[in-house]
Formats: sequence, C-alpha cells, structure tokens
Amino acid sequence: MADITNKRMVEQDVAKGLAMTFVLLTHSLTLFTAGGRDTAPTDMTTIILMAAFGFIMPFFVFIAGYNYRNKGETYTQSVKKRVLQLIPQFFILATALWVIMGIYMMVRGEISLVNVLKSYVAFWIGDPLAADLGLDASRTFIAQGLGPTWFIKYLITGSLVFYAVVDYALENQKRLWLVIVGLLSVSAVLSALKVELIWGIHDAPAVAAIMLLGAFFGKKRLLHGEEAAGKRWLICLVVYGISFALGVLFPRVGMFSSGRIDMVLGPVEVYITEYIAMAGTFFMICICRPLSRVPWVGKFLQWFGRRSLIILIVHGSIMRICCDIMGITGAPNKLGLKNIIAFIMCLVLTSLFLLIRDKYKAKKAA
Repeated sequence: MADITNKRMVEQDVAKGLAMTFVLLTHSLTLFTAGGRDTAPTDMTTIILMAAFGFIMPFFVFIAGYNYRNKGETYTQSVKKRVLQLIPQFFILATALWVIMGIYMMVRGEISLVNVLKSYVAFWIGDPLAADLGLDASRTFIAQGLGPTWFIKYLITGSLVFYAVVDYALENQKRLWLVIVGLLSVSAVLSALKVELIWGIHDAPAVAAIMLLGAFFGKKRLLHGEEAAGKRWLICLVVYGISFALGVLFPRVGMFSSGRIDMVLGPVEVYITEYIAMAGTFFMICICRPLSRVPWVGKFLQWFGRRSLIILIVHGSIMRICCDIMGITGAPNKLGLKNIIAFIMCLVLTSLFLLIRDKYKAKKAA
C-alpha cells in the first residue's frame, strides 16, 4: 500500500511516471512527422487526447512547487541547488545527443558540420535570439529530437522568480493570491505585447505562479491523505471536468508547448493555465493513489516517474532516430497505427536506456 504519510508521496512518483507516459504518447503525434510539429490537432481523437492530458507539463511545474519546503536557505542557495539539480545532466546529455544525432545526419549526407554547430548554438541561446543571429534551427531534425528539453529551460527561469517570492507569498493567503495574480498579469501583459525572451523568460512569472499554487497545496498538505475520499473524488471530477471541457472547446488551451504557453485564448490563458495545472494535479494524484497499489504497474510507473527528468531529455532523440531509420512518418497530429508504433517503440527503448543507465550507475557505485 502506498505510504501517504511521507513527505514524498509514492503517488507523486506514480503520477510522474504516468504523466511521462502521456508525454511520450502525445509526442508520437508530433515529433516524428515530416516537417515537424503542427500547432493544431486535425481530428477529434487527438483533440480529446490533448484535452484529457493537456495539463501534463503544468502538472510537473505544480508538483515542483508542491515539494518546496522552507529550509532556511537564502535565495542564492535555493537557486544554486536548483541549477545544480538540472543543468549538469541536462548539458551533458543534450550535448551527447546532439553529437550522436549530428553524426547520424552527416553520415546520411543531410547536414554539414557547420550547420550542426550552428544548430547547437541556437539550441542553447534559444529563440528569438537565435533567429536574430540567423541561427534559427527550430525545425531541424536534431532540434526536433531535443525539442522536449525546452521544459527544463522553462523550469529554470520559472524557479528564479519562484524562489524570489515564495516565502513572502506563503506568509498569508491574501498575500499569496495577490502575488499569484500579479505574476500571471505580468506574463499576460508581455503576451499582449508579443514579447518573447530567451529560455521562456516572458512566461517565467506565470510558471512561478503555478509553482506558488503548488507550494501552497504542499504547505497545507492538500494532496495527502485519504480522508473524505468521496468528497475528494467529487471535487476532482468537477474541477477536471471543467478543464476537459475547455480543452475540447479550445484545443490546446492551458498547455505548455515548445517553450511557451500556447495562448489559444490570448493573454487570458495564463490564468486558465493556472487552473488547469491545479485541476490536472488533483486528477493525477486521485487516480494514482489506487493505481500505485496495482502490482507491477504501480512499481513500473514509480520507477519511471523518478527518472522523469532523464526521460524528458532523451526520449525525443530516441523517437526521432528510430522512426527515421524505420521510415515512420505519420500524419501531423492525427492518431493512427504509425503513431501507436512510435509510442510503443519509444516507451520500450527509453525504458531500456534507463535500465542500462541504472545498471552502469550501480556498478560504478559498487
């Protein structure tokens, strides 16, 4: 049975594992298509799929805030800890994948070394600066493979804002809501002015606001415990039902995608994204509480979830190269047999990569 009294819930890791599984599934609709990703779904099956799980990336932001605890650290110490948690393995893995994919493309005669290097620089400085310098490589084969890593950049810049305000905001609820609304409004104004900055800095206040809401839930332990289970499920279904309806009426509403909040409904969407992050997190924790007790399934998802950062970095490249080798090029954002094959293939190969990595780390530790 899941231990719900610990600071780190088993259900949380199971939820992360399930969320990453859905990330792989949705990316099978987009990452391997000829010409790259489209911005709008093209059939009702995909619309329903995205409406059901469009909260996935905001969910990860919410959980990052939920796990925050004031340990008496200074702002600099908190930022340093976050940067050391994310940047080293991100840099090492992303660089290694860029080399592998670059060599693969050069062997095929489809790209030059100069273009590989330009694309690598563009990856790190990000849009729109890369475009201003004539280095825009967002639609290249390599960039598509490493496309999902935009989220790590988002999480870093959002954390810079979050740590600056979290302790102040959590002192009382009135202050919390004023800070959250203020942060969301900053991103809404920047969106209205069509301001885009490197590493998603223009959306960093909105990301921090979602983390703040998560931190408030964590402080009150609102996702822990099974008391009043019937009431909890009713609340879950109501708030999630509203989120799902929004997703069907306005496909992609409330989603983070390619390093931005999609803004299907314009600047007001930063506020909607906050709600959808909360609704999705409630939903994930509720369904993962019983799911965590299912033999094998719960254990696998828990194992998968604890490695979500690594999966996020590597899965796009695994999917992109394997689909290219096998000649799988599906229709953009339209669910079909090829998409399912790509999803299963990516899930199996990513899991295999993780097993090899775990075995190597264990051998090195011994």
